[in-house]
Amino acid sequence: VRSFKVWLKGFKSEKEARDYKSQGHFENSFIVRED
Repeated sequence: VRSFKVWLKGFKSEKEARDYKSQGHFENSFIVRED
């Protein structure tokens, strides 16, 4: 299994990013928070 890290920036909040993910755009992705 090959996995790739995909960094998405520009979301206003973690909830917004999770809402985007939950729409099925990135099925096997996970949210990473940068401070």
